[in-house]
Amino acid sequence: MVNSSQFSYFILTAYLDMGYLKYFYFVIVLLLYILIVFANALLIVTICMQRSLHEPMYVFLCSLLVNELYGSAGLFPFLLLQITSDTHTMSTSMCFLQIYCLYTYVHVEFCNLAVMSYDRYLAICCPLHYKARMTSNKVALLIAVIWLYSFIKFLITLCLNLRLTLCGNVIGRLFCHNYHVVKLACSDTTVNNIYGLFGTVLTVLVPLIPILFSYTKILRVCLVGSKETRQKAVSTCTPHIASLINFTFGCCFEILQSRFNMTSFPRLLRIVLSLYFLTIQPLFNPIIYGLRLSTIRQMCRNVLVCKKKRDHISPVLASLHWLPVKFRIEFKILLLTYKALHGQAPSYLKELIVPYYPTRTLRSLNAGLLVVPIVSKSRTGARAFSYQAPLQWNQLPVVVREADTLSTFKSRLKTFLFDKAYS
Repeated sequence: MVNSSQFSYFILTAYLDMGYLKYFYFVIVLLLYILIVFANALLIVTICMQRSLHEPMYVFLCSLLVNELYGSAGLFPFLLLQITSDTHTMSTSMCFLQIYCLYTYVHVEFCNLAVMSYDRYLAICCPLHYKARMTSNKVALLIAVIWLYSFIKFLITLCLNLRLTLCGNVIGRLFCHNYHVVKLACSDTTVNNIYGLFGTVLTVLVPLIPILFSYTKILRVCLVGSKETRQKAVSTCTPHIASLINFTFGCCFEILQSRFNMTSFPRLLRIVLSLYFLTIQPLFNPIIYGLRLSTIRQMCRNVLVCKKKRDHISPVLASLHWLPVKFRIEFKILLLTYKALHGQAPSYLKELIVPYYPTRTLRSLNAGLLVVPIVSKSRTGARAFSYQAPLQWNQLPVVVREADTLSTFKSRLKTFLFDKAYS
């Protein structure tokens, strides 16, 4: 029996012989890491700098993004070193450090998503009591509990691993894995197995209970609530649900690959999926939250172009080639009109627009115009699609209306509206 103290390193055997391609893969992984750091840091800086984002929802998101940087730091530097190395070894201390970083990252991620689901439950189901229940002190306390609970919980696991006597130092993975290290032990692992099972149950149940409770309540409110309530729930919960599903999928495959024989799958596929939850999730969260939440998207734009709060936004929109809100609404209406005229929209929209056919032979006969109905403009009739669609359609140049494909129409329409907005 060989004591674990006699092993100064572990050998990682999952790396393929890449030859000179290793430098190409090194650049790809490095660019991915830089993109992850930039995307997460941008949103963190935006949330910290903008006082309007100092709300519980965005503070929890900031904690989630910090965790993405923490988890990435536990993988990518080691991964980059291993790609360029001919001997894929890692010192014992660095291996245990990586295990601690990655496992605490997973635990913090799930707990953070659970707290975010509870925050959404309070905002949607108890809007009048939201400020009183989710105070700044409670937000800080919840974040501190998440991180401390995760660090302390796995610190016990790490201490149990360090006392083991190992009979080998070969790990068939790309990175150090707690389960594979325990499998190398010659000494009794009963305590490790019992605590590992207990810890797994806690890791699953502690976040799962508030997530199921929150979304059950949200779903119930959406079923009996107004249209505005449903829209608010969809807009704020979609990024959270997408993030939760994405991370759960990556973790489930990693657990299955650790516990069961997956050699029937292609080796490259196993390598990619084993890194999925550590590489895609840190990039997925800033993208999905940055794109779906308009408040963050606009604040990020201000941070990137270094604009002050009171500066006019039109020059920024023009430089980014973005349409103002008014013209974005026109773009959507006209796009729906084009689709309705070409059989690409629901039938109920097509019924709302009527082509114009003059009673006499006029030049407008083949102009593709629509009949504008007579409505009371002092009431909501002027806002209806049946009025606005033909009104705006008839104002388009013929070259835009006669576009033969959808992509051509979108390109010409955006150019026309952009010139109209900023000329």
